Amino acid sequence: MEKIHVPLGEDAAGILACPKCAGEFLHHSQVTIRNRQVEDAPGFSTTVTQEGVNRQPISTGFRGRRSDLEVTLECEDCEGVFRLVIMQYKGWTLLWTEAARPESSSNFDGR
Repeated sequence: MEKIHVPLGEDAAGILACPKCAGEFLHHSQVTIRNRQVEDAPGFSTTVTQEGVNRQPISTGFRGRRSDLEVTLECEDCEGVFRLVIMQYKGWTLLWTEAARPESSSNFDGR
C-alpha cells in the first residue's frame, strides 16, 4: 500500500486525473457519505446530486466497519465515469478510484 502525502493548503493542491485517459477535466456528479458512530452498527447514507439531498438510515452497504465517502466523477475528455473512494479502516484513511458503472469496469483499473 502506497502512502500519499497531501500537503495543506489550496496552493499546494494536486490535480486528480482520470484513471482511463489521464484527462484533468473532471466533473463531480454525486457525493455519497455513509457514516456510523460505532463499528458494525447501523448508520446513515447521505447522497448529494444536482437534484438534491437524500438521507436515509442504513444497516448494510458500508464498505468497511466505519465510514466511507464516494465522489462520482465524469471525465470531459473520454466520458469515463469513476468514483474516488475514501474509507476509514482501523485508523487509516484509504483512498482509491474504481469504475462507477459495471459496463465501464474494463476501462478502469479499480483499486
